[in-house]
Amino acid sequence: MSKINVTSDLVQHVANLARIKLEESEVKEYQALMQSLLDYFENLDQVKTEGLSPLMSPTQRYQKNLNALREDHKAESLDVQEILKNTASQGQRQFKINSVIEES
Repeated sequence: MSKINVTSDLVQHVANLARIKLEESEVKEYQALMQSLLDYFENLDQVKTEGLSPLMSPTQRYQKNLNALREDHKAESLDVQEILKNTASQGQRQFKINSVIEES
């Protein structure tokens, strides 16, 4: 059993953060799913990994000895009008989007 007890209030809080409205039946369903995920993560946390080498690090690629942090090379840029042609709203060579930050 996980150290965190997933309550319906926690599920509602996460849903509100994600701007998702849940029915009561969905809250119960997601409560069980979230609890089982946390329980599984706790099981993974108990796996003994001391002395094991990582299979891959974030700075490696799939090919041996290939550095993901390579030198930058100058290349031709994409055309701004071509990039913006499918956007719903644009102005001053930029994408225009609705604000995602709420004012309090």
